[in-house]
Amino acid sequence: MEMDMLKLIHSLQEKRRKDKITPDHVPEVEIMNTVLESARSELNDLYKSDKIGVVKTLNSKAVYVKDGK
Repeated sequence: MEMDMLKLIHSLQEKRRKDKITPDHVPEVEIMNTVLESARSELNDLYKSDKIGVVKTLNSKAVYVKDGK
């Protein structure tokens, strides 16, 4: 996971340099938004492939692994 995070930060930093955004350090919120977007995409893929299920709770949603998957 550590190397993936380093790659992500490097990628976001390179994008800022390419877009001529200074300073080129990456704000934490940008990193967290990118990680959240990736996690949500992976959860959607798992749901579409019927490997996980989603249920509504009082305040949010909960995820569970489907049996036999």
